[in-house]
Amino acid sequence: MARLAKAGQKKRRRQRRNFTEEFKAGAVRLVLDEGKSVANVALAGDVAAWLAEDPDLPTQELLRRGKDKAYTGNKTAFYAPVAGVRPLRAAPPIHAYTPGAISL
Repeated sequence: MARLAKAGQKKRRRQRRNFTEEFKAGAVRLVLDEGKSVANVALAGDVAAWLAEDPDLPTQELLRRGKDKAYTGNKTAFYAPVAGVRPLRAAPPIHAYTPGAISL
């Protein structure tokens, strides 16, 4: 429910975001050529910005922020756009097991 402005006060408008023509053309290409939905393209941009601020942000926190920005899908559908944007992490080293060896 929106908060009503107090008597005599004007409601402040949110500043509109400005996008370059190159960015807009890229978004249109993703929708038309690659068949992605407009919502996923918009969500991927927001997720990329959040991950640029904090690369270790958990997916659950990204989902919470997405729901705050009107994402209405379930968490499973949310994982695909996040996986496409999240940078790959190096896998932890795998240590070979040698029977009878003691590791310290």
